Amino acid sequence: MKYLLFFILTISLNIRIFAQSEVQFDNESRAIYILDMAKYIEWPENIKSKFFRVGVLERDSALFQNMQLQASKRKTLHNKPIKVFLFNNESQIQDIDIIFFKKTDHFDISHVFEMIGGKPILMITEGYPYHMSMINFIVIDGHKSYEVNKNKITAAGLKPLELFVLSGVKSEADWSKLYEESVIKLAQEQRIVTSQRKQIKEQQAEIDKQLKTIKAQKKEIAKQLAHLEQLNRDIEQKQRVIAQSRKKLRLQKQQMQLQAAKLDSQQTALNNQRAEMERQSVILKKQQQNIAEGERAIAQQQKKINQQLAKIEQQQLILYLSIVFILLFAGLGYFIYRSYKIKKQANIALEQKNALIEKQNIEITEQRDVAREQRDRIAVQKKEIMDSIIYARRIQKAILPNIEMIKESLQHFFILFKPRDIVSGDFYWESRIDDEIIIIAADCTGHGVPGAFMSMLGVTFLNEIVNSKRITQPGKILDLLREKVIHSLNQKHDNPLRDGMDISVINYNFSTKQVSFAGANNPLFIIHDGELIEVKADKMPIALYDKMVSFSNKEVELHTGDCLYIFSDGYVDQFGGPKDKKFMKKRFKNLLLENYQRPMEEQKEILEKAYDDWKGDGEQVDDVLVIGIKI
Repeated sequence: MKYLLFFILTISLNIRIFAQSEVQFDNESRAIYILDMAKYIEWPENIKSKFFRVGVLERDSALFQNMQLQASKRKTLHNKPIKVFLFNNESQIQDIDIIFFKKTDHFDISHVFEMIGGKPILMITEGYPYHMSMINFIVIDGHKSYEVNKNKITAAGLKPLELFVLSGVKSEADWSKLYEESVIKLAQEQRIVTSQRKQIKEQQAEIDKQLKTIKAQKKEIAKQLAHLEQLNRDIEQKQRVIAQSRKKLRLQKQQMQLQAAKLDSQQTALNNQRAEMERQSVILKKQQQNIAEGERAIAQQQKKINQQLAKIEQQQLILYLSIVFILLFAGLGYFIYRSYKIKKQANIALEQKNALIEKQNIEITEQRDVAREQRDRIAVQKKEIMDSIIYARRIQKAILPNIEMIKESLQHFFILFKPRDIVSGDFYWESRIDDEIIIIAADCTGHGVPGAFMSMLGVTFLNEIVNSKRITQPGKILDLLREKVIHSLNQKHDNPLRDGMDISVINYNFSTKQVSFAGANNPLFIIHDGELIEVKADKMPIALYDKMVSFSNKEVELHTGDCLYIFSDGYVDQFGGPKDKKFMKKRFKNLLLENYQRPMEEQKEILEKAYDDWKGDGEQVDDVLVIGIKI
């Protein structure tokens, strides 16, 4: 896909460069070029802005309006809404992702580099000398083109697409050659894409087939579960019917027993009556006068017998019906037993599933025990590491200058020192040689333990350079310190890791009341009669760098009441405030101007309170070091 992107870039830029007869860029083409080229640059992922910010530095607003028009058409860039800013001078530049300006507007490119130094900002210019910018629009042989400075782009923390870098050529012949190569690569990519699409289609078909199978299985399982629930309901209903039938059978059995007892009693009475009839027939002749009564009595008894026989027949019918009901209940019992057997099989399957779940629970418990053991081991290791770091803090505090010793040379000063972690990558250093006192504020690469190791190297080298070799000129101190850092860290140009430090060095002569200053990226602030003077530092660190020249000395004559401030970038880079933005150097300058006439210890308290109020509940982003001296 890289070749496909490169082909698109080649076609679009080729059309805009060679199909136009104009020999100058216009604002519409500038806006299109800037947004097109931004697609082939990768920004760091830790940028917190919700917008993709494009800054236009120009005297009027013509390009700004064209850029807004193109931004409204494209909507987004790198998955962020595009927001365009207009700056009329270099000091207005804020945190953005791209800055564009032209040489014809007479902007100082070095000054702009100072404003955006160390930030992931892509600089696009027009008409500047070769390799002065990151991307520079130029006109070659009557055609629009551009050059790409990969080193400056990567130094800003950005990553350009390699084919985009190669596309920054300076002749039509080079464009034609790249175009032919891109056509070949495009054909190869298209074949690969066609093959991948076919595989994706086949895999999608298989996925659809599996989804249909799963859906059918889920439907069948749901159907079986519903059937099982219906069977359970039927069994419960039949069990209730059986219970009611058994109750009725018990009642009927009791009634049959009562009827049988009555039949026995009636049979006994009948036997007695027959005996009486036999006795009556023996004495018939003797009791002729009682025949009529005897016949009536017999007739009555016969009637009773007939009634009893009818009742016996009725009881026999009930008995036959009871037998039929018993047979029906026996059939129903068989059906219930069969249902019970099916339910038992389902219970066995459920028990097997429960056993599997129990096994999984045991495995989860074992994994939890392992995790707890690892957690305890990590806690022990963390304690050992913290003990080591705390001991390192004691060592670091021991090698830093004693405040009471500094007071022997300086009466009015303060040191605001707030490490972000237990140990710090910032450090301060002081030494007095005869009538000269050297004060240093340094900011090492990183913070925490890595920064602390670098700070210990810095203190060791400064002790050797100043105290042992008695070198007091700030520029010379920085030159020798840079040599020792490069040598000790074995830094080479082919090694991208270039750890080092930004540092400010002041040398104050008590006899002449003059101060000498040299700085590596970090400046010196002097406040004299209510005016803040910024003494610029050299734009290079104490480490291996592209520009390896000697550090410059700057001499300033001081007066009583003047205040000097040197510092690291931790204070001005702290995020906070109502909009969670950086404190910024401008706000820091105003804070110093508002309070420079106060006693130094009170200034320290004000600076510390302002920092804490700005930070609020947020995290401290870097080590903080501010040193103030009043003459």
